[in-house]
Amino acid sequence: QSAQRSRVRKLQYISELERSVNALQTEVSTLSPQVTFLDHQRVLLNVDNSALKQRIAALAQDKLFKDAHCEALKKEVSRLRQLYHEQQQLLQKEIHASSTGAYDLQQHQFGKLEQGSSSQMMDQKPEISDPSPSHLKTTSGIPDHRENNASHSHTAPGSQ
Repeated sequence: QSAQRSRVRKLQYISELERSVNALQTEVSTLSPQVTFLDHQRVLLNVDNSALKQRIAALAQDKLFKDAHCEALKKEVSRLRQLYHEQQQLLQKEIHASSTGAYDLQQHQFGKLEQGSSSQMMDQKPEISDPSPSHLKTTSGIPDHRENNASHSHTAPGSQ
C-alpha cells in the first residue's frame, strides 16, 4: 500500500507539473507578442533617443557658435562706441579750437577795423544828413560804438 500511495502521489505531482507547464505555456504564448511589441518599441525609442542626442549635440554646437558670435558682436559694439566717443571728443576739441581761433581772428580783425576807421574819422569830417543809424554800421554789419561817439562829437558843416 505504501508503494501504491507513493505512485499515486507521484502521478498527482506529475499531473500538477503538467498543468503548471500548460498554464505557463499559455502565459508565454500570450506574453510573447507583447514582449516582441515592447522590444520593437524599445528599439524605436533607442533610435529616437540617439537622434535626440545628436540634435542636442548639434544645438549645443550651434549655441557655442552663436554665443561666440554674440560675444564678438558685443566687443565690436563696445569698440565702435569707444571710437564714436573719441571722435566726438575730437570734434568738440576742433569746434572749441576753431571757435576760439575764429573769436581771436574776429577780435584781431575788429581791432584793425577800429584802428582804420578811427584814423579815417580823424582825417575826414563826415557830413551827417541822414539821422538813421545805418551810417553807424561797420563793414561787418556790427555797430561800432566808437564810431557812433566820434560821429556825434563832430559838427555838421554849416552849423559853426
